[in-house]
Amino acid sequence: IYNRFKTVFGVKLDREVAALFGIDQGDFSRRKSRGTLLELMIDYGHDRKVNLHWLLTGEGAPRIEEARNIEADVKENAELGSLLSQAKKVLTSGNEQAVDALEKNIKYFAHAIEVERRLSRLEKEMEAIKALIGSKRSPEAGSPQEEAI
Repeated sequence: IYNRFKTVFGVKLDREVAALFGIDQGDFSRRKSRGTLLELMIDYGHDRKVNLHWLLTGEGAPRIEEARNIEADVKENAELGSLLSQAKKVLTSGNEQAVDALEKNIKYFAHAIEVERRLSRLEKEMEAIKALIGSKRSPEAGSPQEEAI
């Protein structure tokens, strides 16, 4: 639970978690050793739209909005639901190699899709620039504007 909490808030160190809670390091250390951080994590997470089911179990999406979006997507698309179900089987199988391979593939393809999206946007911008340059060219062949291009 504690590791998921740190992950969702992008912190790594105990002192960073203590700062999130607004408590000093000593108080944090005492609470951690007594095992009484859970209430703070739940309250803090709830106030910031963390999916508490995910926080406690690791199941579902980390954020409430993401969980709602995923649920809606699954209801609309049976194939997506099937793929997510299969991915869940892999992720909960206990097979570290399978989990690692799936995680790497997901990250790779997500990155590839993002690069494609950026490339497409840049191509559109380049076409717009070409059109702008073309509209500013003078009709005379060999004009100084044309030679500069």
